[in-house]
Amino acid sequence: MLLLLLILRQICPTLLTETCSSREPPCTASSSNTMSITNSHAPAGNQETEGVPWEEFPYREYMLKDLDGADIQYSQTFSINVNKSSRMKPDRKVPDNRPSECRQQKYEVDLRPSVSVIITFFQEARSTLLRTIVSVLTRSPSNLIKEILLVDDYNDDETVGEELSKISKVRLLRNSGREGLIR
Repeated sequence: MLLLLLILRQICPTLLTETCSSREPPCTASSSNTMSITNSHAPAGNQETEGVPWEEFPYREYMLKDLDGADIQYSQTFSINVNKSSRMKPDRKVPDNRPSECRQQKYEVDLRPSVSVIITFFQEARSTLLRTIVSVLTRSPSNLIKEILLVDDYNDDETVGEELSKISKVRLLRNSGREGLIR
């Protein structure tokens, strides 16, 4: 299940401060916090997170890793048609279903603060997780997205999130044990 949260302070309050340094990750495993940063793309101050643009990420190879000849097993594991999902483009077109009044509304995006988007995942198909990240990056003004924080809730396959942390603005936190949504 993917869950987008915009309340970063509940996960790790120090991630919102400008005093974070790329050498000392703000969240580390301890007796009271089982979360740790597992990539080296941590932003320092207002600098943009290092990494490659999602268009340069080898998304086709990444998504096809869920298909190792066991289509039936993966369809049962993820409860979706992984074969079809892994062959779809990550930036597929989605119709704008908003009422016409909403589509014509204009916002001053330069005046808005940037946000951290939190995506928690556990046993998620690579294709759906990648499409969620691409959707956030392509459908939001880039100056409004400070980072996308992936929270790996002790997924069986560590590489699922590690590979995605190579994408620009994407950071990965991996729990050292299964936490669920509520402790």
